[in-house]
Order: sequence, then structure tokens, then C-alpha cells
Amino acid sequence: MRIKKLIVATSVVLATAAGCAGAGGSATTENAVTSPALTVTLSPASDSRVSGTAMLLPRGNETQVLISVTGEPAGASEPAHIHTGQCGPGLGGIAYPLHNVENGRSTSTVNVPLSSIADGHHAINLHESASNLGRTVACGNIPRPAA
Repeated sequence: MRIKKLIVATSVVLATAAGCAGAGGSATTENAVTSPALTVTLSPASDSRVSGTAMLLPRGNETQVLISVTGEPAGASEPAHIHTGQCGPGLGGIAYPLHNVENGRSTSTVNVPLSSIADGHHAINLHESASNLGRTVACGNIPRPAA
């Protein structure tokens, strides 16, 4: 009797799995990585000591941005953005806001596929504070992915 229950239970699990896989649409994870991640080096700007990296992780039609920096003042809350253009005089306007960097870290998700910002025409920068957005303390150009 135990074997019969085990066979029935296994059959139900297998049938359910087959039904899900064969249902209209794909059986993918919502946050599945679809291509390799990119690392952006964040270099100090405006004589700051803030530096670090931003990891850009593709998540389908979204991109997760993980920022890790050192050298920020204690208690700092540094606004971060993806900008058009490149670091320096070619830096353009804000394309996508990111969560502020606090205690050296920030995690954000932007509603754009990585391929749209990994085009050699975007950069990530950190500002000194919300009250001093004019001073960039770190910046890094988002590279094109290696072919």
C-alpha cells in the first residue's frame, strides 16, 4: 500500500512539472540572468577619496546595479545615477536614478535591459550629497560587453 501511494504521489509531481513546462509561455525565473554581468570601476572625482565598483547584472528587461565603495565620509548618503555620456566634461543628464550609497553600499534595479546602457554612452556617478549634487565624488564609464 505504501508503494502505491508513493507511485501516485510521484506521478502527480511529474504530471504537474510537465504541465508547467508545457504551458503557454516559458518556465523561466523572473530575475533570471540573461547575459554576463559587467563591472564598472568607480574612480575618485573632485579630489575625493571615494572609489569602488558597480556590478551590473542583467535581469531580462531590467538591470540590477550593485555599488560598493570605500573612502566615503562617515554617515554619508551619496546620490547615485546612471547618466548619459561619459565621465568628465562629456557627462550628460541623469538617465536612471539609483538608490543612495550609504555605508559603502547601494542596490538598485533599473527598468532597462543591460544592453541598452552598456553601449559606451553611459556612466555611473556618485554625488557628494543631496544638497550638493554639483560635486561628483566618483564616476565610472559603463563599458560595452566583450565580444
